[in-house]
Amino acid sequence: MHKSGVYTFGFLLSLLIVLAAMQVLNQQQNIFLPNTVAMAQEYDNYDDNKDLFTLNIKMNLNNIQLKNGDKIKIVAYLNGETEIRYIDPQKEKNQITGNFLTVEMKFNKTNEIISSIGQDEYFVCAYVLNNGNGQTILSNNRNASAITYDCDEGQTVEGKDVSMGRLFNTMKKFQKTLELSQIAQKSNQSSGDVKITVITPIYDQTDVELLNVIAMVKGEYQVKTVNIENELKKAGDKSDESYIIKVPFTFDRNTELGTIEKGDIFFGCASAEELGPPQMTECEKKYIKDFDKPNNIVTRHEEDLLPGQEWKREIPKAVRRSDVVIVCLSHTAINKRGYVQKEIKIALDIADEQPEGTIYIIPLKLEQCEVPERLSHLQWVDFFKEEGYRRLVRSLETALAKFQNLEN
Repeated sequence: MHKSGVYTFGFLLSLLIVLAAMQVLNQQQNIFLPNTVAMAQEYDNYDDNKDLFTLNIKMNLNNIQLKNGDKIKIVAYLNGETEIRYIDPQKEKNQITGNFLTVEMKFNKTNEIISSIGQDEYFVCAYVLNNGNGQTILSNNRNASAITYDCDEGQTVEGKDVSMGRLFNTMKKFQKTLELSQIAQKSNQSSGDVKITVITPIYDQTDVELLNVIAMVKGEYQVKTVNIENELKKAGDKSDESYIIKVPFTFDRNTELGTIEKGDIFFGCASAEELGPPQMTECEKKYIKDFDKPNNIVTRHEEDLLPGQEWKREIPKAVRRSDVVIVCLSHTAINKRGYVQKEIKIALDIADEQPEGTIYIIPLKLEQCEVPERLSHLQWVDFFKEEGYRRLVRSLETALAKFQNLEN
C-alpha cells in the first residue's frame, strides 16, 4: 500500500471526485472510501414514473392449477415500502404470454427512510386464493391445510429502474411448508397468537437514526419504525449488545388466507439509509416453528458485519496514511450525528500533527450549505459550481506537491 493518498468521506460521493483524485494521483496513490459514504437527502414523494422503481413479477402458471374464481394475492417489500396487489388471472389475459403472467408493481425510489435504491434486497410472495378461502387440504391429512404460494428473494441493481421477480418456477418452498405442516400435526398446536422477533445488529453502523423493520407471514405484514436513539436510552449504555435491535411482532393466527400453521414461511427485513452502501435493505426468510415462544429471525448476519467492524477500526489508520482528506458537505451531512462527525474529528486531530501551511483537509461543499465551525478556518471548494471541479484538482495538486517536497 502506498504511503500517500486521498481519503474521502461524507454523505455523498461524486464520480467526478474520484476521477479528480485519480487524475492528480496518476493512479499512484491510495484512495480510501469508507462504507458509510452514502447519499442522504430529503426528498418529497413523487408520483411520476421517473422517480418510481418497477418490480416485474413473472409467474409460471404451468405449476399452479388455477380454477375460475381463483385470485392471487401478491405481497412485496422493496426500498422500505410494502405493496399488496390482488390479481384476477381471468381479467389479466393480456398480461399472459406462454402461460406466464407478468404483474407490475411500483415503489418510490426515495422515501423518509431511504433516499436512493442501491444493491438492496427485497422479497415478493404470491398466494393463491382458491374461491376466496385459499386453503388447500392435504391429501393424507384432512385436518391439515396449506395455501399454494411461492416467494422470491432478489436484489436490485444500482442505477437500474427495473428488477424481475420470478414465482412458481419451482414449488420447493411450498413443498417444504407441506412437509413441516405434516410433521407439526403430530404435536399439539396452540390456537393463540404467533410471535415473530426481527433482530438487526447495527453495531457496525452506529449512526443509524431510523430503522424500518417488517415482518410478514402468510400474506399479512406489520411494519415498525424504530428510533435508535430512543432504544439506546432505554438500554442505558452503548455496548455492542445495545446495538442489536430486537423488534417484536404479534400476529393473529387467523388470516385472510387461513390459519397460520407451523411450516408457514415468514420474512423479516430491515431498512435504513445508514446501513449502506451497498445494502440499505436486508431480508431473510424462515419457517414458523413455535407458537409458545417468538420465532426469531436475524436480518443481518455476522459475516456481513465483520467487514464493517474492520473498516471502523481501520479509519484512523487510513487517515494517517493519507496526504489529503476531502470532507464532503451537504445539508444532511452537517446536521447528522453519528460516525461521520467522528471521522471529521479524527481528521482534525491528525491535521494538527501536520507541518504548518500544508493543505491537509479540503472541505468540499456538494450543495449550498453552512461549513461546520470546526472546518470554517479552512478554504473550502464549492463543488456544485461550474469551476468546482477545476478548483478541487488544483487543491489536490497543491497539497500533494507540498507533501512530495517535504519527503524530498
